[in-house]
Amino acid sequence: MVGTVKKSIPQEMCIWLRRKVGVRYFRFHALRHSGASIMDNNNVPIGAIQRILGHENRKTTEIYLHSIGQAERDAMTVFERASGNSHTESHTEANSVGIQIAVTS
Repeated sequence: MVGTVKKSIPQEMCIWLRRKVGVRYFRFHALRHSGASIMDNNNVPIGAIQRILGHENRKTTEIYLHSIGQAERDAMTVFERASGNSHTESHTEANSVGIQIAVTS
């Protein structure tokens, strides 16, 4: 006999939310990894991250951490800055900081 597995309340909430906003696929677990990495990258002590995640073993917490280097942080800053403007605005902003565009007839 095959039974059905009852979903947890957080799972049910994620399913309801993703359907409501039209997201086809979402895993709550990915948020734990992202949150742990964000805390780690902002110098939150690993012991505090471990307690927040409810891990008994520090090694388990270390698996969650996806630390990145300065080059990756710089690349994300460039992306965030660029994605904050439309294509046209980015060209307009460049002009306002002194980049001259030559128009020839």
